[in-house]
Amino acid sequence: MVMSIASIFNFFMPISLAIDSNCDFYQELVMGEEYYIYNQEYPNYYTPSTACRWVGKSPEDTNIVLSCENIDLPSSTNCQGDHLSISLTGDESFTNATNYCGQTALTVITEGNSLAVGLFATSDSPGGRYVCALTAIQVTPHTTSTEKPHVCDCGWRLSPRIIGGHETGVNEFPLMGGLIDASTTELFCGASIISERYALTAAHCLLHQEPTNVGLLVGDHNLTTGTDTAAAALYRVVEFKPHPFYDSSVQQNDIAVVKTQLPIKFSVYVGPVCLPFRYTLADFYSATVIALGWGFLDFSGPKSDTLQEVDLSVVSNTECAASIPDPISANQICTYASMRDACLSDSGGPLLWQDPHTRKLQLVGIISYGIGCATKKPGVNTRVTSYLSWIASVTSDAVYCIK
Repeated sequence: MVMSIASIFNFFMPISLAIDSNCDFYQELVMGEEYYIYNQEYPNYYTPSTACRWVGKSPEDTNIVLSCENIDLPSSTNCQGDHLSISLTGDESFTNATNYCGQTALTVITEGNSLAVGLFATSDSPGGRYVCALTAIQVTPHTTSTEKPHVCDCGWRLSPRIIGGHETGVNEFPLMGGLIDASTTELFCGASIISERYALTAAHCLLHQEPTNVGLLVGDHNLTTGTDTAAAALYRVVEFKPHPFYDSSVQQNDIAVVKTQLPIKFSVYVGPVCLPFRYTLADFYSATVIALGWGFLDFSGPKSDTLQEVDLSVVSNTECAASIPDPISANQICTYASMRDACLSDSGGPLLWQDPHTRKLQLVGIISYGIGCATKKPGVNTRVTSYLSWIASVTSDAVYCIK
């Protein structure tokens, strides 16, 4: 069974193969819609001998993002028993598909604009269930060039101009943005540029705010001067898109998109971060990540005038849950480093992992909250790989460079 956020699929088309004809579906995906596929009996278990297929096709020059938060199938060696088959080329016979079983979650992106998903169960299957979301996204041709802004690129980092300490170089991180309260001219949260009209931040940053009172600052370094960089610009925000299931009581789904009125002018000093479409199966455990922000230098101290960076280590969610009173979900990613941390007003800013092969900066987290600053407790961040399908669905007019 398949449905979109707005409505249940109304255009099923049967496909003739040895698959159950009552469970064989085809759908043309529309940009901006988020669709769901799941076993027909969901949330109950499917029956033995299930053989179902879902084939999707999106417009030319797009890819499909598939996110499965709940795969709960019986485990078997090499998934030879019950399995979920996923072909990222849209192969309807699944000859090049990857099979999944057991209890897992995943996010993958197609190689082109076609996707095929099959659910196959043995005759003596005890049953299982799954649910996935899929969204079409616009992409630009792959290139290794770093010329800007004429070709696809993302996540570049300029050589730092300041050595030592925790201050970044001027425009070292072109992806960095900040949310400005127009009534006070104060920067109150961080943000990350993801495309010409969109930036990602934390949902809690937008509480008690209106788009008409917020601007997106890009290309800046020292907030108190106008002489350190000519790249600084302030863009009017016209729309907030917080996650529909954001829960402020426990900071679950703490993610939001802000849209600017005018396109952000990209240059070598201002540009988008890479979204981690190619790293959706990574948990980043023990990886070193970079947190950025103009937040308080310590819990009771002053804000920083200049953009600060700190290196943190990703810790397991199990370790994190043992130290944090709020529930920690798989959609969050925790970080820690002795005597180092993101702090107040860093919220909404990026948690960056640098791919060791491409050297591109991938946005793996959004700073959410912590218990104090630089305490012995980990910081809690929103895990971006869990929300790629949602991000794509609410930025349907955006074009993404995937590296």
